[in-house]
Amino acid sequence: MTTSLSFVLPAYNETENIESAVKQASRALSLLASAGLLVDWEVVVVDDGSLDETAEVVTELYDPSV
Repeated sequence: MTTSLSFVLPAYNETENIESAVKQASRALSLLASAGLLVDWEVVVVDDGSLDETAEVVTELYDPSV
């Protein structure tokens, strides 16, 4: 059985926090994959019109799983 997980992070004006949140989520999912509990995973950041640089910070974090 293939186990996949999409971890969704809603974000609105989270410039100060989004990098840490994405990295922590990615690290946790990677550990689950290493333990054989996940085959495929992704972190999806949903930015609903932030007025700050939230989207730019996420773009700079480029990772194929994010």
